[in-house]
Amino acid sequence: MSFLFLAQQTASAEMVSQMLHQFQNTAQTWQAAILQEANAIFWCLAFIGLAFTLLISAIRGTTLAGFALTLVQWLIFTGVALWAMTNGPAFTHAIVQSFYQLAGNASGQGDDLKPTVFLDLALKIYQQIIQQEHWWQPAEAIGAELAGLFILAMTAWITCNLIKVLCASWMFASVGTIFLSFGALGITRDIAFNFYRSALGIAAKIMVMVLLMGMGLTFLQGVANAMGTTPNGVGLGVFAVSCALLAVLSQSLPNMVGGVFGVHGHSAIGNWGIATAMTAANFFGGATLRGIKGADKAMDGGASSVEKAANAAENYLANGGAKNGRRNGSRGVRP
Repeated sequence: MSFLFLAQQTASAEMVSQMLHQFQNTAQTWQAAILQEANAIFWCLAFIGLAFTLLISAIRGTTLAGFALTLVQWLIFTGVALWAMTNGPAFTHAIVQSFYQLAGNASGQGDDLKPTVFLDLALKIYQQIIQQEHWWQPAEAIGAELAGLFILAMTAWITCNLIKVLCASWMFASVGTIFLSFGALGITRDIAFNFYRSALGIAAKIMVMVLLMGMGLTFLQGVANAMGTTPNGVGLGVFAVSCALLAVLSQSLPNMVGGVFGVHGHSAIGNWGIATAMTAANFFGGATLRGIKGADKAMDGGASSVEKAANAAENYLANGGAKNGRRNGSRGVRP
């Protein structure tokens, strides 16, 4: 059983790594088609800006030297904007990769820090729990099993938060050429500037998450080494609480640092955390409870309405029957 679980552990880690590589490679294949459309948008906006500038210069009565200066300025700014648009995906990948390496080196983990490292450690702990549990002691076995499942859930949450931000950075770099094409026109140039600010914000989020991973991994490896191959209740409790704390921090801290760049549109990336899940569970639970209460009230109201209707009908028939009897008696029956 342990060998089977070990094989499943290795297969799970390799599956996640392959999925990440496949997503990154697929996102890079979009760049050629997106760049072609971005070039069309870029030159359309660029010539619109040139025509408008020359028209304004002609209305003002600009000399030939003024027209030449305007044309040179347009060529310089258009060339810089075209260079920034063409190299936008490469710049974004370089920014994200440099921030990732910076955080890995600062945390002492280097470039070997993989997104699935927490999940691998949790699977190793869970494997040790399965090997050591004894079902003739059901209370201890169930408690250890629940602790192991909770650790797996928390580490999977941390891994998902990092994977989502990484996938967002790859997709952002691939489709960002469209936004950079708006740098050809002066009134839409802020869109291109905001793209690079957003790229820096996403890279800052990745840096903070990698720093948290490095710090948490060092601590959790120390707890795992202290437990050895026989996990105990105290060690599992410390491990579980630490994983929960890291999951909460991986949700809130990266958004705080990413907001330094003043672009809040990317703050929702990777923000579906424990608090969101608890809010959703509370919402659906409350909605279900309100629905049950509403159904109970509707049933009670329906029963009381039926009862009132039955009493009214009974009174009506009784009063009507008496009145009809008196009328028939007073009139009599003619032969």
